[in-house]
Amino acid sequence: MNLQDFFAGLHLDSSGVLARFGNNEALLEKFLKRFPSDPNWPLLEKAVKEKNFEDANIAAHTLKGLCLNLGLTSLAELFQSICLDARQKDGTLLEQDFTLAEQEYQDIVAQISLL
Repeated sequence: MNLQDFFAGLHLDSSGVLARFGNNEALLEKFLKRFPSDPNWPLLEKAVKEKNFEDANIAAHTLKGLCLNLGLTSLAELFQSICLDARQKDGTLLEQDFTLAEQEYQDIVAQISLL
């Protein structure tokens, strides 16, 4: 799979993110392949499980920024919702939004593995 197929399969626009990477597809692919090993995902999982709102907010905020830089806007929006839930200390919404983010995250990681 190439990058165009990757972004098309996720219904995302690759032009903006590719421009951020100086139109260097190899560099973008390198950073995408690093995404699944980012330590903030397990931190977010743990924080949600423990209802640690502060840590959930920090991890989700970091992941949101990373996703925006990589053009993973749909996942970034879910992380933004998690940030808001954590700031409001709403455990029910936090768990619901995390479940949505988890599915999207797993789908994206599966697609990245095909690059």
